[in-house]
Order: sequence, then C-alpha cells, then structure tokens
Amino acid sequence: HEDGIYTEESKENLNKNIFEAEKFYKNAFPQINILRFGGLMGDERRFSNYFKNKAISQPDDVVNHIHYEDIAEITQLLIQNKIESKIYNIVAPLHPTKEQVLDYQVNNIESKVENLENGRIVLGTLLENELEYNFIKPNPIYF
Repeated sequence: HEDGIYTEESKENLNKNIFEAEKFYKNAFPQINILRFGGLMGDERRFSNYFKNKAISQPDDVVNHIHYEDIAEITQLLIQNKIESKIYNIVAPLHPTKEQVLDYQVNNIESKVENLENGRIVLGTLLENELEYNFIKPNPIYF
C-alpha cells in the first residue's frame, strides 16, 4: 500500500484484484453501488485486540476505520434514497494514528486527532457531501 490520500477517483496504487473485480461488476451491472469499506470496527472488534502481545508496525500511520453502526445507517440511506451506480469510500472522517488508537484503548490516554498525512489516508468525503451524512461514530479512537 502506497502512502498518500485516496478518494473514489484515485486510480493509482489500488489493489489490482479488487479494482478488476469492481470493473467487472460495474460493467455487468451498471446500476450497482460499490462500497469500499475501511477496517470494520465496533463492540468487540477493537483495534487493540489485534495487537495483544505484538508490536505495531508504523505506529505513526493513520487508521482508516469505520464503525458498524455507520455502515448500517449508510446502507439504509442508500436504499431509501434509491442511490445507484455510485462508488463510495466508507471510512470515518477522522484518522488518528495507530498509536493514538492503542493509547486510548489500552491505557486510556486521549490525544487530539490532527490532520496528519502519514501513511495511506482514505477519504470518504464524497458520501458525506452527496448524502449530507453525519457520522454516528466519527472518531476511531472510541470504536
């Protein structure tokens, strides 16, 4: 995964297999929506669970997570509004670092989430703008 900022329009440095599958399904079924989910989190799916007794690589890289409650709400909005033929990145709007998430979840140390640019940052602003969506859980630190 290459570092940088990624939107729905990004064509460079995407997973080739997933990108080819997206193209195949868009060609076969032009009306479908493609939802590119960030890391699924919420309840017992906590980032810290994946690093028990393990060191994290690149702790200053940001996370691109989404809470399952937002996935459910967004899916319902898409169905209710009869949205078709769209590609959306479904990720929380805030991107704390891996270290910030772990500090809070493991040690209850809270820090302010800055607009950092370390690592791969996936933006979901198209969905926010087009559907005027306000995230239920905008900050992955608290997932």
